[in-house]
Order: sequence, then C-alpha cells, then structure tokens
Amino acid sequence: MSTLTCPEFTHLDADIIADFNACLQENIEEVEYCINKLDECEDHELVHELFRAMHSLKGNCRMVLLNPFVVVTHELEEIVSEMREGKRHYHELYGSLFITIIGVMEGLIYQLAEIGECRKDVLEEINQLIIEVRKTEACTTGKDLEVLEEVAVKLVSIQSTALNLESPNETSQSTESSTAEQLDKSEVTDAKSNEQKEENIKYFRQLAIKLDSLSIYRQGRTDDSLKLCEALNQEAGNLVDAQQLRAAVYIHDIGMAFIPAKILNKEGKLSREELIVVKSHIQVGADLLSSIPGWQAASDMVQQHHERFDGSGYPKGLNGKQINPGAMILALADTYLAVTNERSDRSYKRNLFSAVTLINGESGGQFDPELVEVFNETIRKLYLSPS
Repeated sequence: MSTLTCPEFTHLDADIIADFNACLQENIEEVEYCINKLDECEDHELVHELFRAMHSLKGNCRMVLLNPFVVVTHELEEIVSEMREGKRHYHELYGSLFITIIGVMEGLIYQLAEIGECRKDVLEEINQLIIEVRKTEACTTGKDLEVLEEVAVKLVSIQSTALNLESPNETSQSTESSTAEQLDKSEVTDAKSNEQKEENIKYFRQLAIKLDSLSIYRQGRTDDSLKLCEALNQEAGNLVDAQQLRAAVYIHDIGMAFIPAKILNKEGKLSREELIVVKSHIQVGADLLSSIPGWQAASDMVQQHHERFDGSGYPKGLNGKQINPGAMILALADTYLAVTNERSDRSYKRNLFSAVTLINGESGGQFDPELVEVFNETIRKLYLSPS
C-alpha cells in the first residue's frame, strides 16, 4: 500500500478547499445528470455535455493542485472524447465506470482534506483500469463491453479497500510507548472528536441523499430509515451509540451506488459473479467509516447488517449475540422499508401488517427474537398509536 499526501492541496486556505468541494459536488452532479439521461437514450449533445462536465472536473482538480486526480480524470475525459468523435458508442457500462471511479475519487479527496493522506495505489489502479478500457476496440467489435464487465468486477474490489489506510503488514504500536503518551493522544482525539464528528455526519448525509436520488431507492428513504432506526434503538434502551447509528444509517448502503445498473436491474436469478458484486456493497461503506477516526462502531454495524441471527448471513456467518445490535437494527429497518415498496424495482406493495408478519416470521432466523419484540412495540408506537 502507498499513500498520497498532496501538501500543495492540504495546505491551501480552508475557505478555498470548501469552495473547491462545493464545485466538485456540482461537477459530479452534472456528470451524473448526463449519465442518467444517456442511460435512457444516447444523444450526441448529451455526450458533449458529459465531456464539458468531465473537463470542468479536471480543471478544478488542476486549479487546487490535485495533479494525481487530474491524471485519472483526463483518462476518463479521453474516453468521452472518443465518443464525441464516433470512435465509441455510449453504453450504460461506461456510465457505471464513470460514476464508480468519480465516486472513489470523491471519497479519496475527502479523506485527503480531512486527514491529510489517501490511497495513492488506488488512484494508480483505477487509472490502469481506464487505460485497459481505452486500449480496446469499440465500435466495430464490441470488445470494449466485455472489458468493461471485467473492469466492473475489479472496481468492486478496489472500492472495498479504497478508503482503508491501514496496511495489513502494519505492526502494532510499540509496547514501550508510555502511558502518558497514550493518554496525550487520547486527549487530543477526544478534544476534536465532537466537532469533527458533526462535520463527518454532514458529509455522510450528503452521500445518503445522493444515493436516494439515483433511483435505486425512493426519495426520502434516508430520513425514513433514520427515523425508524433511532426509534428502535430508543425502544431497546439505547443499545448502541446514537451518533454511531446515525452514521451507519447514512453509509450502510452507499456501495449500492457503485453496482452496475445491468446487475441491479437484471430480471431473474443473478450469476455467482453478480452475487459477489452485490454482496460486496457492504464493504464500501464499512471501509469508508473505518478509515475515518472515531467511526469503528458504525463501521461494524455496516459490515454486519447482512448477517443473520441463525448464522446463515454474510460476510462472516456471525450468529446470535456475535452480531452488533446496531447492525440488527439496520437490518430490521431495511427489511420493513423494502417490503413496503421502498425499492424502485418492486412491482407490489405490502401493507404494514403484512410487513410485520414477515419480520416476525424471521424471529430467530434472520432477526434476534428480542429485537423483533422491540420492533413490534416500535411499530405500534410510530404508526398505530393515536396521535
């Protein structure tokens, strides 16, 4: 693992970095808008707009001396340029490539601004993948689509480690470190944690709201999920820290934004490889949280929210009380919202009583029986009690 510091960027005035971040968000929204429209219908003017948005993104990165990010954005821009010239045809796989890579870049830039370093090797890896795509013939053979599918799988693996700065070969802290030194570090961390965590929360919410806008889920889904999770936690006697739970709610499904639309919208059974891609979505959010100091508990919740009480879940097959209660709260809320027609790909809607029946049927299976009882009481208070 290699890290990138970019002191030319991190030493800029805070107001300049804030202005850049605002422009970055606008650039990304422009790119996403063009891609969403192109997914509906290929249009040459939209390709021009996409090129301009990509060019603006590159220019803004250059302006604040984020040269390694300029290199990656330039390669993406070149692909769009080839589309303008008729050398390539737009396909939704290209859209997924653009959104995924720009999403990873956004996270790395945020990490660079917050803690002063990010994963240099990740930038190099995604740049190499873009070069692989650019090397393939497109219009005459369609080879580019085959390569894009392979790249999509590789990107999932990259996403899962993109924001993780902890090296697997890193040695533990020397036992010779004095107690006084450790306390000093703890005091410094505690002193800045409250203010920093609130800033982190604002960013996490921005990501969640953006996910709501991608049509994977309905608008307002984040707020409904947060309301139900907080109510469940309170009814259970505040089993987990409220701030950690809020972060987990915002981030737990962020990896879904990086799954190719071809997989998300597929009718029928997913292949083994496609299932691996879908299941990997939890790692994106878990790694993002674990890479930022102070959010390990939230990361654990995200990592485990697809574990099952009976041990048949993923990724580690945890069971019973091995599962973080915050993860089980997330799972309960997700299931309730999903079966009441929360996903855009549902062709039906279950009413409240049907959803409650389904969840109770999984007591001891998917869900902790004690938390199912908490869920029942919470639903009564939220939706059935007289106002």
